[in-house]
Amino acid sequence: AQAAGAPVWPSEPFFSLAHGEVGKVLPDALAGVRPVQAALDAAAAAYTRSAIEKGYLRPGKSATAAAGRTAGTTAGATARAQT
Repeated sequence: AQAAGAPVWPSEPFFSLAHGEVGKVLPDALAGVRPVQAALDAAAAAYTRSAIEKGYLRPGKSATAAAGRTAGTTAGATARAQT
């Protein structure tokens, strides 16, 4: 596939963590069981919790807020990437 010009899928472990969390909620959003925004909020909160646990993100005020959000909220919060 690469020889044909297909882009390489990122191999960093935090990408697969995010991909996995979105994959858990996407079927419900596509089936109409859960609003799309609520599904994305749930995936973001789950990713933030997991990324902090695995050391990919630093806990901080915004990371804690994102991890503690309930599904269906639209308030945005981002965590600072660990450098």
